[in-house]
Amino acid sequence: MSVSGAERERILVEVDDAGEHRCVTVLEGGSVALFEQTSGPVTQAAYGSTSHTHKVLVSREACARALGVSCEKVAEALQELFAGDGDPAQLSDVMDLLDGAGERYTYVSWTSGGDAVYRA
Repeated sequence: MSVSGAERERILVEVDDAGEHRCVTVLEGGSVALFEQTSGPVTQAAYGSTSHTHKVLVSREACARALGVSCEKVAEALQELFAGDGDPAQLSDVMDLLDGAGERYTYVSWTSGGDAVYRA
């Protein structure tokens, strides 16, 4: 599963809090790729590295089913999810939705220190 075609990138949320930076972006094309990048003291404590990135790659159709929207509304639904009132959603919240809906996706995680996790 790859993101291809007319790709569009959108920042869903970007937060700086007490030296910790978090940015979630979505790249839409034939599929949907969500990236959550963090850096700062919390990241250092949690991952033993100055930066950490999670990536979820999922088909547009599977993402739409999990979010309960049409394929054309995936980006807008993700924007609402991550920009919601209170604490913004985490990438793990999207993974929970996908798991709950029984949808398949690929998960990759890596640190600036070279550690990586892959799950399909």
